Amino acid sequence: MFVSNAGWIHFHRPRSRPAAALYRQNGRLPWNRRRPRARRQNLETMRAVLEDWFGWDLDARVELDLSHITPHPEREAPNTATCYADSLVFPKESTNWPERLPGTALLWFRNDLRLHDNEALRLANRAESLLCVYVFDERYFFGRSRRGGFPRIGGHRAYFLRECVAALRQALRSRGQELLVEVGSPLELIPQLVQKFHVQHVVFSKEVTEEEVATENALVRTLEQAATQGKVSAAIQCHAVWNSTLIHIEDIDYALPGKVSPAPSTRLARASNGDPSSALPPFPNTFTTFRRQVEKTWPVRKTWKCPETLQSLPAEALSFRTVAWAGALPIEYPAEATRVGVEPPKLLLMRPFPDPRACYDFHGGEVMALSRLQEWMWQSRSLTTYKETRNGLEGPDYSSKFSCFLAHGCLSPRLIYAQVRNFEARLQSNESTYWLLFELLWRDFFRFTAAYHGNALFQRAGLRHTRPREGALGGGHERRPRSAVTRRREELTSDALLEAWCQGQTGLPFIDAAMRELLLTGFMSNRARQVVASFLVNDLGLDWQLGAEWFETQLIDYDPCSNWGNWCYVAGVGNDPRSGLRYFHPLKQAHEYDPNATFTKRWCPELFWADSALIQTPWKWGPKMQKAFRVTLGEQYPHPVVTLREPGRPRTASTKAQTPTAVKEQPNESI
Repeated sequence: MFVSNAGWIHFHRPRSRPAAALYRQNGRLPWNRRRPRARRQNLETMRAVLEDWFGWDLDARVELDLSHITPHPEREAPNTATCYADSLVFPKESTNWPERLPGTALLWFRNDLRLHDNEALRLANRAESLLCVYVFDERYFFGRSRRGGFPRIGGHRAYFLRECVAALRQALRSRGQELLVEVGSPLELIPQLVQKFHVQHVVFSKEVTEEEVATENALVRTLEQAATQGKVSAAIQCHAVWNSTLIHIEDIDYALPGKVSPAPSTRLARASNGDPSSALPPFPNTFTTFRRQVEKTWPVRKTWKCPETLQSLPAEALSFRTVAWAGALPIEYPAEATRVGVEPPKLLLMRPFPDPRACYDFHGGEVMALSRLQEWMWQSRSLTTYKETRNGLEGPDYSSKFSCFLAHGCLSPRLIYAQVRNFEARLQSNESTYWLLFELLWRDFFRFTAAYHGNALFQRAGLRHTRPREGALGGGHERRPRSAVTRRREELTSDALLEAWCQGQTGLPFIDAAMRELLLTGFMSNRARQVVASFLVNDLGLDWQLGAEWFETQLIDYDPCSNWGNWCYVAGVGNDPRSGLRYFHPLKQAHEYDPNATFTKRWCPELFWADSALIQTPWKWGPKMQKAFRVTLGEQYPHPVVTLREPGRPRTASTKAQTPTAVKEQPNESI
């Protein structure tokens, strides 16, 4: 929001209230017939109208410094070249768990910050005593991404994570337990805790991606080395637990690393040559094949209910002292147990400025997740219209918003499944109720794909293993990318284009609105994610990995499998039955999903006076039109970085082949 030299105020307004109506109070003339002096006199009145409509002052906005987003290849982190198949510990079937774990078990919480239906907690609670630990990994709070040099975690996700950890600690305390919270490296802190409290078992939820698996392996080797050197009294047993998907890895009828036998439904039917594992087919390359196989039986296991009282703390940890950091998450740990990691990152000490334009007020934790589940599904009953509203852009209930809680493990996907089946039995069963389960299967598919294909998910050539043609836009597939660009600003470098995309300053209003929402709230609708990703890859011609890294920094609901899987999908290097890149025409998407430009003007308030029918094509604005819209390109709003062909234009033979066909089964990252 700003005030121009003429005293005009530029801000977002709902389409339902005409602009002239603001100035028709008390018999005054419309805005286009009044003198600038009269407009200046009514500036305070306009501010009052803003307060009345939106409940907040646009002058209070804080401009963020994004100078750090320019790519710095020299900051690229080393590639560990570790994948799921290289794991030293694979998850075991729950039927093979020991009845009791002698001694003390250390439960290392990771992306499973809940008590309900937590398989890792279920196993660890079989020990004689239980020590719960969470470590804010310093690599993510102080590290940079490999290609773009972006921060690994942004302020919105960092604070959401802090709330999740605080809620988990409170939940454990209500059951007679405690959560030890540290900041530092798990590879240093966990072995110290193991040595101090004479831990015999380390339990954690199994992850499938490169860095997480490398951390697990390094921890296992460190503990083995400690036992060899006599630092611990006995060998430490590490238990990995599968804890993150709707369908358990042992219940799918496909071969994956670490599986020792087929699923029970096909164990006998597919046995051949006396080797049951050889009967399993490889994991499919398409989601449809996977979905149809799962939907034959829906092998979803029952949820586990956490007992009211958990196993007690070890005797050495019964007295706690508090280390107080001003404004930080209080950290409690056993006296003289271990050092207090490193200084807490500033991201944990402050909450980002809450933007009242956000579609939903996100707060982390298991309690908030269960409350959202109850509110969205049972109170508003938005589940009954989910299929029709899931591509929305505004409002709290167009989508479930479960993705943020699923990404941090505050909500179990099996609990969602149980609630949906209960909803269908008690109230209504339709396409929308099925579609929520459909989206959960997409999430499972991406995670199993990451486990099967390993690090290919993070490579430029993606899952298709095709070497990108030199100079190809998007850097992912040899086929010529689709694009509606008719002219581009040649003076802009790749760094400048990337910075404009990240800041929401591309000069394309719909793209800018979506990117600003992401920057200021940490969330973006699924439809907007597909459009801005397609724009980066196809229209700007930038490397899709840079976009995936920027999403990793900003998204509250960042999940490596879903994020990188979706980017591979859009870039045309993922598990897609169609060849070539997915293209979402920005103008067509804006006209279809934001016809009145309410979303665009909400996040681009400088375009408040622009006509909704013309707002998406600023390259057509001449001097007179800019004056009528009260915006000057290059000053209040940037010049477009590219000019796009209008959608629906009569196609020639050369452009007809580049027009995408209808997409029926698109992944939904935000659920």
